[in-house]
Amino acid sequence: MEVVLDSGVNFIIYLQNSWAGWQSEMLFFSKVGDPRNSFLIYFPVVYHLNRNLGMSVLWTAIISEWLNLVLKW
Repeated sequence: MEVVLDSGVNFIIYLQNSWAGWQSEMLFFSKVGDPRNSFLIYFPVVYHLNRNLGMSVLWTAIISEWLNLVLKW
């Protein structure tokens, strides 16, 4: 298990060093990928355009949030 944790730490250090100039872009992607946007923005817009695709977006957001909660618990 220590090998996995060490490799994860080394990977994070590598990302921080090699992607240092991309801070504003990464913050933008973090805001765009925020789960609450799935419910407040993406679902209503996509549902208005296509009902079936909108329901798929909603269920994908629900299941991913539930899995995130369960796996962190």
